[in-house]
Amino acid sequence: MKRTVVAGLAALMMGFGTITFAVPGNAASQSTHVSGQILVKFRDNGAAAGVLRQHGLGDGPGVGSTGARLIKVPAGKELQLIDALSRSRAVEYAEADQVATVATDQPNVDYFPSQYALQNTGQGFWNG
Repeated sequence: MKRTVVAGLAALMMGFGTITFAVPGNAASQSTHVSGQILVKFRDNGAAAGVLRQHGLGDGPGVGSTGARLIKVPAGKELQLIDALSRSRAVEYAEADQVATVATDQPNVDYFPSQYALQNTGQGFWNG
């Protein structure tokens, strides 16, 4: 019994040793949003113009194939308008337009040699 407990604890400690925890060096230092614009996705696009008009906003362009729209808002009012729009049943979600950055702990590492599938020198491929 004692051996089993000791072996279990050893395995547990080894398992925890392989876990990488998020630390400030592994991620972007702060979350920033773009001033003067928010992203809004409506459940019903027919209601979009009316909901935006209620808040003194105009319609904006679509964002790729997400169904969301980029809406121009007064600078400094982003969070207030996100909160107000999120309460509407016609809105699926409203969120700040975030600046996305790549977080790496080694920015100058070249991983190309590890990508065996990218070593294509024009050889033929056949199945059979």
